[in-house]
Amino acid sequence: MKNFITFLIWFISTAVFFVISSWNPSEKVFFYVFLAYIIIVNVTGLYLMLIDKLKAMDGYQRIPEKILFRVTAIGGGIGTNIGMKLFRHKTKHQNFVFLLPTMTIVQYLFVFSIFSEFYFANVS
Repeated sequence: MKNFITFLIWFISTAVFFVISSWNPSEKVFFYVFLAYIIIVNVTGLYLMLIDKLKAMDGYQRIPEKILFRVTAIGGGIGTNIGMKLFRHKTKHQNFVFLLPTMTIVQYLFVFSIFSEFYFANVS
């Protein structure tokens, strides 16, 4: 399971890199592909938090914390934060309580600044 998740994170990140490098951000197609990516990676983050919570309750081998941080780092911060609050999972770990929301805010401010720069450059 751990190797599959690592492969999935690598595959999604590589695909997004090629999509971003080949399209002009002013195109609507780019926006829809990026939106689909954000939805998929956030649902993945939410699902991983649920699976890790269920494994913790049953005493099975857990999903490593670095995998959860990687999903957050590639854009799944909203899903992992919702999963943390919804399932009450990893709420006592200071790394998760402070680092996940901080990573999410910084990422989405960065994305917003990039999209707003291209949007305002193409409006006039």
